Amino acid sequence: MNLLLLHPRDFIDRQTVLITDYRAHHIYKYLKPKTGDKLRVGIINENIGTGIVEITEKHRCQLQISPLKQTPPPPLPVTLILALPRPLMLKRILQHATSLGVKHIVLLNTAHVEKSYWRSSDIKPNMLNEQLYLGLEQGIDTRLPELELAKDYKDFMQNRLVNIAQGNRVLLVPDTLQPILEGTDDKTAHTTIVIGPERGLLDTEIDDFLDAGFEKRHLGSRTLRVETAVTAAIARLIK
Repeated sequence: MNLLLLHPRDFIDRQTVLITDYRAHHIYKYLKPKTGDKLRVGIINENIGTGIVEITEKHRCQLQISPLKQTPPPPLPVTLILALPRPLMLKRILQHATSLGVKHIVLLNTAHVEKSYWRSSDIKPNMLNEQLYLGLEQGIDTRLPELELAKDYKDFMQNRLVNIAQGNRVLLVPDTLQPILEGTDDKTAHTTIVIGPERGLLDTEIDDFLDAGFEKRHLGSRTLRVETAVTAAIARLIK
């Protein structure tokens, strides 16, 4: 936990917060602050600053919050469109993408996405937000990413993609000679990246994205897990 992420509900008055969930336990067990110690804090979608520890117990932590004057880091100009992966992998991907600064993530239903994934309790809003919060805490950020669930593939492709795809349009596939972001690409522009499921996209799905202006790109000759491909692709776009 590089940042204690605060929610409006944590405040018991204008400058005092009381934490009673997993964050309090983490602070007590791993950070082990003493009364008067300072912790880096940030309010979700607001600024970053300092909190002074007043009480620290196993299930309770109270802090006095100083004026928060540090703005969060600028977002990475990336939109990630990702075929919904299995739940455990999804958790890691959301954390990693958020910590790297991605602010728009779409979870897409494609032909090779297991239907059971959409029924998992891990894609309920509270569970998804928990992973985003963990990513923000790791990356010392407060800006919550926008997360979309696109269960209807046809509707997404016909009605949503045109409004989402910006700048460089990258479709990651293994069967192409073009690597992701060659020297001629504009790294300062927004980039929309599409990453399919581990079993791959259907040829018809690939054609759909090509028709929408996406270009086939690869990450190298090695076969990667989806979570590795996500991190590797995003890392290429960090200045």
